[in-house]
Amino acid sequence: MAAVAVEGFADLAAELRQARDNARHTHDAAGRGRDDAGQGGDGVGQARDGADQARDDAAQARDDAAQGRDGAGQVRDGVGQRRDGAGRVRGGAGQRGGEARDRAGWVGEVAAVGAAYVGFAERRPALYDAMFTHSVDLPFASPEAPAALHAGFGELREALRPLARDDDLDLLTETFWSALHGLVTLTRAGRLPPEHRDARLALLVRRFSG
Repeated sequence: MAAVAVEGFADLAAELRQARDNARHTHDAAGRGRDDAGQGGDGVGQARDGADQARDDAAQARDDAAQGRDGAGQVRDGVGQRRDGAGRVRGGAGQRGGEARDRAGWVGEVAAVGAAYVGFAERRPALYDAMFTHSVDLPFASPEAPAALHAGFGELREALRPLARDDDLDLLTETFWSALHGLVTLTRAGRLPPEHRDARLALLVRRFSG
């Protein structure tokens, strides 16, 4: 039974790793699509800027004639300062947008590993019982535990790492795993209505990602 459980943990770790990778690739692809769209918008904006610059140059020439070169220089400085300020605003907005995209990607990975864990338990109930319900001669919660046991826990931990903030990462991971295990076992035992399975999982992910 112990060998079966170890094999199950290896399979679970592989599925969790694949779920994280898929979520990351999906998020990255969506980000590249947004960047491409943004570059198209930048091209339009540059064309508008060119037209604006032409108008500015014409106005500047008139100002030079009317006010002299010193006055024109002051006008140019003012225009440059306004453009610098606008650039800083755009830079700050871009940074905030990047942070929001990063967070969305991290939350997506947590959701993916949570769904993969529950899906594994539902597809392979006998193996899941061998791993977590039946008595087996394995050193759980110990450095001496087989590598496969550490690998499964490690995939959950790595998904949660970017969102842990000041929490102890191992304790956070243990609590998340316990919650997933509780959802699985209580639903299988008929203690929780199965039709709300996805809603409960989504709520769990939101609470651990908040």
